[in-house]
Amino acid sequence: MATKKKLPPRELPKLPPELVDQFVNGPMTVDAVQHLSMAFKKALIKRMLGAGLGLHLRYPPSEHPP
Repeated sequence: MATKKKLPPRELPKLPPELVDQFVNGPMTVDAVQHLSMAFKKALIKRMLGAGLGLHLRYPPSEHPP
């Protein structure tokens, strides 16, 4: 059985400290970090799906489908 080749790690994008300060107000627990990560992923996925649908269906996200 073939094994999956590991890709080299990619460099993560740099986040400005001001952006992080909008979400973090002091020390965070593990649960708080996980909750914030899940909320951020959800927002990214919604943005991605909205852009994909707008491109595929050819109408802006603010308009309703015909």
